[in-house]
Amino acid sequence: MPLTAQTFCRALHIAAEETGRLARFLDDLDGWGQGDCDTGTNASRTFYAITCELERENPHTLPEALELAVHAGIRHSVGHIGILITSIFSAWNTQIKENDHSSELTPLETRRMLCAFPESPHVHITLIPAVQRVLTEAQTEIQQLGSTLPEVNELVSIFASQAQFGLVEADTAVGGRTDPGAAVITTLYACLDAAVRDDTALLHDLTRMLADLAAQGESPTPTVPIPEATRAFTVDVLLEGMEDDAAAFTRTLTALGTHYTSIGITDLFGIGIWRFHIDTSAPLAVRPRQGTIVRFQVIDSRPDELIGEDTLSDGVTHRGIRLLERRPRKRVERATVLTCTRTPGLVEDLARSGAIVLLCPDVRDKDSLVHIGYAASNGVAVLVSCDLTTLRFTQAVASDLEKMKIHTILSRSTDELTALAITRACAPVFVPQPDGKENNPLFKTILVEAIHAVSQRHAVLPVPDTSPEQALPDVLREIFTHAPTHIRLLLAQDADAALAPALRQLLEAHVSDWWPVPLEIIDGAGPSPTLIQGIQ
Repeated sequence: MPLTAQTFCRALHIAAEETGRLARFLDDLDGWGQGDCDTGTNASRTFYAITCELERENPHTLPEALELAVHAGIRHSVGHIGILITSIFSAWNTQIKENDHSSELTPLETRRMLCAFPESPHVHITLIPAVQRVLTEAQTEIQQLGSTLPEVNELVSIFASQAQFGLVEADTAVGGRTDPGAAVITTLYACLDAAVRDDTALLHDLTRMLADLAAQGESPTPTVPIPEATRAFTVDVLLEGMEDDAAAFTRTLTALGTHYTSIGITDLFGIGIWRFHIDTSAPLAVRPRQGTIVRFQVIDSRPDELIGEDTLSDGVTHRGIRLLERRPRKRVERATVLTCTRTPGLVEDLARSGAIVLLCPDVRDKDSLVHIGYAASNGVAVLVSCDLTTLRFTQAVASDLEKMKIHTILSRSTDELTALAITRACAPVFVPQPDGKENNPLFKTILVEAIHAVSQRHAVLPVPDTSPEQALPDVLREIFTHAPTHIRLLLAQDADAALAPALRQLLEAHVSDWWPVPLEIIDGAGPSPTLIQGIQ
């Protein structure tokens, strides 16, 4: 079967299914290597997102399919592995895009495509030795075939088979520990072979080989290490603009000493879109100052076990093969909470609560939120809004998720402090003895009750834009009708510098209408009004 748009799309469909089945196993491999136990899950989500895009657009030529795959990968890929997968498609696309789009690839053109290395001016990624070994072994083997090449399907088979050999060699070189990223790339090549030859034999061989590699030696239970301080948060940035905008942001990231991967694509005028996946200790320090920010997404990099913990079943089964005979790592099925905010000062607090935080979300990025919500392991997603605009946005996302059989819960909050309270109440929630989507009725009930409790126990009022001594007394009298035990003040970007000291003074003055309670002050530095929240 020739290598066409249809076979490429089928290969990605197979890859999405295969990595979905292997995800937990690959995640555990990541844990043995002191990684963050998400390589398999991120690869599966990346392949799924790209496959959805290709099925929707139905490309007619291979260059069109690769172009769509790159664009989908830039917008929807997950983690460093997602950017690596996208960079491979980008290299293939760059190699063949000047060919006649109406013709099938010849064996020579196929070899050139497969041998394209995922490096370009628009790609920033550091290939670990195991991935380099897989790529080098596969590419060297077909380069040495000389000028007399076999048919395309046989050429792809040789390439995929040698990639597996490279995985074994890389495994041996590091003392028998299989690298999950290299395993994902090897799986991708095996899926391409399965689509081109219409035969999954090589893919089955890879599965058995992974089981054999995992069975060698004794390994401790895989664990997610607590990240270094410099990698406390993970930030995903989707940036539109000119090449100069992306270059300026790259220089900033380099100067700050952050660890990041990135990929972009531009048109003939130098206008393009770039995706950055960044590990940092200070999310706001890596917010671009040039270009148009389509997405600024922040999550806490700490392992879920610091928020909630439970134990999965004793292993992972795939095609009847026990891939992991030893104990799997403990996993947490936490709520998937997507929180929108326009207040920079709340970003870290929201992320530490366990939410996926979107600072100033763009309506053009709705599909990405849909993919994030769809990935909820328990089939439940909480969408938290911070104003009327983001409420409408989350309603649109929820409509799409419901069509995909994901239970969605809308906070319907219209201010920043209510959004913070709901996030803190919902993001750490997990269900004992989790079992994926079978638990979503229980999960949904718990989350709905948590949101209801917030609405009963919290009161939020804006502070009028007058002098503190005039504005605060009336607001405090209203807040204290709800008998608060704690007061929270969110300062706006242009808040009066005397406001926080004045509030502290009034709370300590023992006026008959209110009484001393703990005061929490948050410097929001955002466009929302200054807010006071009373918490029972």
